Formats: sequence, C-alpha cells, structure tokens
Amino acid sequence: MITLPARPPTAFRDQALQALDRLPPLSPTVGRLLARLAFRNVDFKELSALAVKDALLCGYILHTVNSAAFAQSRTITSIQHAVSLLGVGNLRQVALSFAVNNIFSKVKTPPSWSRQRFNLHSGATALLTEAIADSLPLENKDGAFVGGMLHDLGKLLIAVTLPDEYETIAAMVVVRERSVFECEWETLGTDHAELSALALAKWGLPELVCKAVYHHHDPEASNAPMLALIIAKADQFVNHLGITVLPPIVHEGNQPSIEIPGSEFDTRAVLERFESEWLEFTKFFQ
Repeated sequence: MITLPARPPTAFRDQALQALDRLPPLSPTVGRLLARLAFRNVDFKELSALAVKDALLCGYILHTVNSAAFAQSRTITSIQHAVSLLGVGNLRQVALSFAVNNIFSKVKTPPSWSRQRFNLHSGATALLTEAIADSLPLENKDGAFVGGMLHDLGKLLIAVTLPDEYETIAAMVVVRERSVFECEWETLGTDHAELSALALAKWGLPELVCKAVYHHHDPEASNAPMLALIIAKADQFVNHLGITVLPPIVHEGNQPSIEIPGSEFDTRAVLERFESEWLEFTKFFQ
C-alpha cells in the first residue's frame, strides 16, 4: 500500500477526496497496455492482442490512425496495422488520452476548463519528462512518461468536483499573479499534486510515480524521488512555452532551465528530441 504524507482536513479537501472514491477504475485492458508500454522493447503483436480486448479503445485507436493527421491513402481496419503505424510512442499517448478522457467524457466542467489545453499540457510535459529522464543514469525510467502525463490529473478532479472553486482559483491566478498551486492551497486546503497522486495510487500505479507526482511542486523535499524534480523542470518549461492548463499568461524573464543539479547531459539534444516528438503529438489535435 502506498503511503503519502498526511494533511489536515478541510471541508473542500474532504469533498475533493470523496470524489476519488467515485473515480472509476482504469479498464483492466488499458491498465495492462500502459504497463507494457512503459518498456522500450515491446512486441507489436502483443500490444495489438491487448488493445483488441477493449472495444472502445480499439475503436479509438482506429479512429486516430484514420484521422486526417495520419493521411493514409486507404482506411485502416486492422488493429495490428493501426498499432504498427502509430508506433509505441504515439500508442502510449493515445491510450493515456483515452483512459483519462473516457472516464470524464460525460462530466460537466466549468467554463474556463479546456480539455484540449489539458491534453496538450499533459502530453508536452510527458514527452519532455521522458526525454530528460532518458538522458540521466536513472535505475528506473519506466514511470517518467506516465508521471509527466498524469501529473495534473488533480486539476481535472478539482474542476469536476468543485467547479465554482476552480473558477475562483483561475481568477486568483490572474488577479494576484500567483501560482495555481498557491491559489489552490489558499482556497481548498489541498492542491492538484496531492489529488493527482492519490488518484494514481487508487489506480494502482507504481509508488515511484505516485510520490513523484505528489512532490512535483516540492521536489526538494527530503523523501521526493529524482523523478519529481524532472517532472517539475518539464512542467515549468512547458508552462513557459504557453502550453498551459489555464489560459496562458505572458511570461517575462529567461526560459526555465531543464538542467538537473549534479547531473550532466546535453540539454540541446533533449530539447531537439522534445521538439520533434511534440510536432508528432500535436497531429492528434489538428
């Protein structure tokens, strides 16, 4: 069982936490697929065999690969062919996007919420988190993409559970020029990082990923894993680019560094990889 630091209760925090009890579980097929996609060397036949067991996921994959973004000369009807065309990287993005959006597809969200902004920010952070992690001598890199992709899931939980408070937080960010994290604490007595981590723990994701997401706004904490700092660096960089969950705010000053203290890696190569993969990712939203 994953243990996260305890926090004092507040009315809004309790209300948000109660939403976790109503959070639907991931489809067993999607869960197994994501577990396999965490590894670099995977067999496409195995992935196809998993995907075809979930009719909704199968349809989503075929719809994606037949979209204008992939511009195929003929309609793809074979899930194995679709999986091979997508590739491992794109398939992870499709599966994770499907998992989150399918769960909340029928839930009303407040006016300032944008599913597209959420998906773009989550995807960009995931891509950059993994690119940085791959450049470091880490023992366990398998959770980097998933941690980056789901680090802001708590923002979605706040939006669907406490829509009025979410709008208050969004307004505070603009008027007071403070971070979303600070405004959440002031309004709710909790924050999206805690809610994200608790949701991932409920879904049975690895402890490393849950703790990294929990600490991605406090990566200097004594018990925070290195992955928390990597997610934090990626999150800050992506936000600075204007790829944000809330409507973007013009940032002044220098671009945030993705350097990790005590580690040396080619930051230019990492950012070039990120830019290339980001161009592929945005095809899903054209």
